Amino acid sequence: MFQIRSFRRQQVEAKFFEMVKYYRENISEMRFRNPFYYEGEKGRKVDEEYVTGRRVIKTIFEQYKVALKHVDEQLFSNMQVLSKCKFTYENENYTNIDKYNLNYKRDIIDKENWNKFHTHSNLAYLITFWGTPHDITTELDNRLSEVAKEWKNSDDSIVKNIIESARKLIAVYDCQVDPGDYSGSLKNKDRSITKCGRSKGKLNFFGGHQYHLAHYFRHFYRSVKYIDKQPSWLLSEEEKKEYIELLRAQMSNYEQALLFINSISSLGENWEYSGGVDLITKYDLIRNLPEYFIPLPANKDEYLKPQYFYPNVDFEWKKKTSKKK
Repeated sequence: MFQIRSFRRQQVEAKFFEMVKYYRENISEMRFRNPFYYEGEKGRKVDEEYVTGRRVIKTIFEQYKVALKHVDEQLFSNMQVLSKCKFTYENENYTNIDKYNLNYKRDIIDKENWNKFHTHSNLAYLITFWGTPHDITTELDNRLSEVAKEWKNSDDSIVKNIIESARKLIAVYDCQVDPGDYSGSLKNKDRSITKCGRSKGKLNFFGGHQYHLAHYFRHFYRSVKYIDKQPSWLLSEEEKKEYIELLRAQMSNYEQALLFINSISSLGENWEYSGGVDLITKYDLIRNLPEYFIPLPANKDEYLKPQYFYPNVDFEWKKKTSKKK
């Protein structure tokens, strides 16, 4: 029995480290044209024109922040949309929190804030993931419509408005009139997004990242599940955590941020929110994600805090906070 166990462990370990290798290769092979790039005065290049490797993950995260800002502006700044769709965050008009059984499963903030944060992030991530090119309109429309079904008294106009207005945002390098000001309106959370006055070819700011993120998250999920499903006679719970910790150590803060955002979206529910598994919490997969890392544009002092969604994760910053006390 000992020999069988030893041989089987060697097989598991060899396959797992092969998965880690593929994970690194997935990151290193990423490349796309940076939508924030532009040439300023006297041809001075602002930002990198092409990003590769982990810089791709960081840039996708920055695009998500723009999408979050865009969603916020469309839902709250446009009173015509609000009045037409009768959009409200009153608890009885939402089913999200009950859908995920969080009212008894987790010790979280009040329902109203949880629903607001969850919905904003979900919409923003779907826009970032699918993008706004015309050939993806049906898919994006269907995905956003599924989210909108959570709102009572809503109609399709809110989804169409979000998509159409997002499509009008172009890549900064395609902006011909004051690209610096346009770039600033996208990045600065205290400013409203302004449209570029004139563009070259109207290249979408949200080009979509399903070709980057779909494969990346499928492989990462499969790697975690591979260790998690091993029988207890082969790997103890502590040993499983040690293996997953090796995988987590490969991740930057931006990767953990995207994992968090993906996991609370309708595309990544299998991580934990679909029920049955608690992979994020069990293995502390976002342990190194800072508490104040994802700003919410509605309030300069408000953040999309991971502990609202994963209160039982042993976040690294918790220990620093307890030491101060």
